[in-house]
Amino acid sequence: MKYTKSQQEALETIDQNLQIIACAGSGKTEIVSARIVEILDHIGPKGICPRNIVAFTFTEKAAAELKARIAQLCRNRLGQVIGLAEMYVGTIHGFCLELLQTYLYKFMKYTVLNEVQTRLLVDRLSAQSGLKDIGLTRYKESGLYLDVLEVIREAKLDAARLEGHPVRTAVEKYEKLLDDRSYLDFTKIMTETAAALVEDEGFRKKISERIKYLVVDEYQDVNPLQEFLIWKLHELGANLCVVGDDDQAIYEWRGTDVQNILGFQNRYLNVKVVKLEENFRSSKNVVEAAARSIERNNPNRLQKRMISSFAQSFDRGDILCLTFKDPKEEAAWIVRKIRSLVGVPFRDKPDEVERGLSWSDCAILLRSVRRSAGPILEALRSAGIPYVVRGMNDLFETPEVQAARVTFLFMTDHASEDDLRRSWMGADLGISEEGLTKGISYLREEKKWDRGKKFSLYNLQRLFLDFLEKIGLQEDLVLAGRREIVYYNLGKFSQVISDFEQIHFHSDPKYKYETFAGFLTYQAPYYYPEGWEDVAHLVPDAVQVMTVHQAKGMEWPVVFVPCLQNNRFPSKKQGGKSIWHVIPKEAVVGADRYDGSVESERRLFYVALTRSKKYLYCSWAPDAENRFYTKPSPFFNELTRLDFVLTRESRREVQLAARLPQEPSVRISHMFLNFSEIKYYFICPYQFKLRFLYGFNPPIHEALGYGKSLHNALAEIHKRALDADFVAVDKVPELLDTHLHLPFAYPDLKQKLRESASCALCRYLDENSTKLNKVQHVEQVVEIHITDNVVVNGRIDLIKRIDTGEVAIVDFKSTDRAQAEDVSREQLHVYAVGYRQLTGNDANLIEIHNLDKGGTIREEVDEALITETSGEILQAAKNLRENKLHRQPKNPAGCLQCDVRGICPAGQKQSKKV
Repeated sequence: MKYTKSQQEALETIDQNLQIIACAGSGKTEIVSARIVEILDHIGPKGICPRNIVAFTFTEKAAAELKARIAQLCRNRLGQVIGLAEMYVGTIHGFCLELLQTYLYKFMKYTVLNEVQTRLLVDRLSAQSGLKDIGLTRYKESGLYLDVLEVIREAKLDAARLEGHPVRTAVEKYEKLLDDRSYLDFTKIMTETAAALVEDEGFRKKISERIKYLVVDEYQDVNPLQEFLIWKLHELGANLCVVGDDDQAIYEWRGTDVQNILGFQNRYLNVKVVKLEENFRSSKNVVEAAARSIERNNPNRLQKRMISSFAQSFDRGDILCLTFKDPKEEAAWIVRKIRSLVGVPFRDKPDEVERGLSWSDCAILLRSVRRSAGPILEALRSAGIPYVVRGMNDLFETPEVQAARVTFLFMTDHASEDDLRRSWMGADLGISEEGLTKGISYLREEKKWDRGKKFSLYNLQRLFLDFLEKIGLQEDLVLAGRREIVYYNLGKFSQVISDFEQIHFHSDPKYKYETFAGFLTYQAPYYYPEGWEDVAHLVPDAVQVMTVHQAKGMEWPVVFVPCLQNNRFPSKKQGGKSIWHVIPKEAVVGADRYDGSVESERRLFYVALTRSKKYLYCSWAPDAENRFYTKPSPFFNELTRLDFVLTRESRREVQLAARLPQEPSVRISHMFLNFSEIKYYFICPYQFKLRFLYGFNPPIHEALGYGKSLHNALAEIHKRALDADFVAVDKVPELLDTHLHLPFAYPDLKQKLRESASCALCRYLDENSTKLNKVQHVEQVVEIHITDNVVVNGRIDLIKRIDTGEVAIVDFKSTDRAQAEDVSREQLHVYAVGYRQLTGNDANLIEIHNLDKGGTIREEVDEALITETSGEILQAAKNLRENKLHRQPKNPAGCLQCDVRGICPAGQKQSKKV
């Protein structure tokens, strides 16, 4: 790739602190990747290796993209780079979690709660969580409480203003609750790391030895706590490179401080500033529209000028600003326009082959999906245009999820059998009346609430998946245009179940179902924030509907920005109780940023505009039903002043003869997988698709955590052995106190598993205490790049030398919930390939050590094994790239052990045989 002068300057600046001001579409991922390769090439010979480089990204998907690009550039320029897997690329939360669980043993057993799970915990244990100490009520104000906790723990405070305030007691109670339950929320991950960096000299020394180069992407969106962590890492000797654009600072309402990027040069020494101003994404006029909007109206910004590289051509009519009489007319026009664009020839880049635009090339970006999307979604539905709403927005309005919700209402007698039949048959999923009758009979049996049963038999997720099996739901039976969308949405509903059951697993069975039904009816649609990132990795070929915040970092050939009404975009401040009704505003330094401003809203509008490659359609219509939304947004009016923007649609249409077959540009998004996840591909590609592309979760098993607890205890034993601190058998009770964590087990099972774990660890130490001095690596990270956008990494439990001097890769397995032996061997084969990529050498042996029963399975590593496994990985890459994830279980009988067999034809077939 040819670099511009400023790009070249940025990637060659490796000996001083660097601030890269990167305008939208300026190729920052490429430059950050190239700079890291430059460091490895020029500084590597002086002792810098990949593990000395850390790069923070805003999302895991952005991390996967960056890591894949680094690997590709390394291959092209440096060949094989030893140890590349040890370079950390990911979120700051992920890195802090890695530090805690690598160096501070007590955190190895902690579970990370997402925002919804945290709110459910506060609701369930409102007194213990501190919620009541500041006069808030559960359910109704638990979201506000979480906002208060985030501000108090992440903002810069004037401590004197909070002297004696009850929020101090509330925070203490909340922190204690997390510790008592071995939970971490996202803030606690960072505060515990910050405390260790300040107070633990041994921890500081290890981090100082490790991190020599730190890269922070999206620097404009860091908050005071994150900036403190960045400062501490730099203080320990890390060269710092920050990359960002103050014009895209869109999270001030969550506490991020744009002053961090504006004042970077004043806080850090020896800073070089490089501006990447050329946009390689969009047409000249899209670039100019966005640039003028921000440059002319937002005065407090870094000086820069985004310019176009002419990546796309511009034809008059590509940018429209239209006014409609009402939201229904606006929605109808959007539908017509999308239909007219499908099949239009398009080049993603100047040197690429033309393809026909498809549904997923069109994005509808809204300030708020929840408040604005209704007429648009109804128009898309009526027109039969496939669409997906990103995150959890509108999830509970889709017919398939409404049917799933009614299933649980039926279980609690809040819906009748007729309601259940109507909802499932009305969802049009290809199921039969006979199948539905079987499903209803199954639900009737489950409603008997036999208190003699174990709670696990009333598992919400199991009931959901079993019911789908009983009714005969199959992807092939759903209408072709809706298959992926239906399974994508049902997969998200599966995630909702998991979030709830993480907190409520131990509730009385009938009460748990009652509470869940209430959650689905009154809370779930509002508990998931609009910017929620779902875990599904498949991108259905459907129109993408989302908030502008969710669109950050993404791009499409066609972008619609509708509903540009004043008070909606820019957003009018909402009424009701806020954080300032709970804590004094003067106690928070820079508190005004939480309230938002027109300038911050304009930055959000700038982000929306710069997502478009070529076609950009902005529109508004007065909402006669609400007097606050009867005038156009000032942002809309600013665009209409540009002479290349049309305010009436051109009569010129693309000739039908020019159409090409629809060909979506992206099918699978960038993703990180671990070896425990990719093993499911080798078991059955379709099971992998259901779990990780659609997002279906397995039921929670009561013994969940047993195997991880044993692994964590062994990791401490082996890590201490590396420091010549050899653990004796009499220390096993202490190890179990630290590591054994069984959050879903009932008391008798906990005791049984503790005894089992004690026997396993004692046996292991009896058999191996004299061999602990041969430990070479513990929890060693290895990594394989399956495709250009799929990175698979994992940790090898143990790498050791044996008496013969040979190197062995060891994987520990526990009998409980153990996977089939042949899959374990296949997983270790992948480890062997990863070990070669990590070290440049081959291991001699791979071993599977059974902790519960004792004994070891041992296999020699040879060139044939490496070649065969590499071939299987390449085939996996090809199938993932082409979305060919067929129902091909290696062992058909294994379908009976598959947790998601109920929604797979092969699994249903095997179940019927039994």
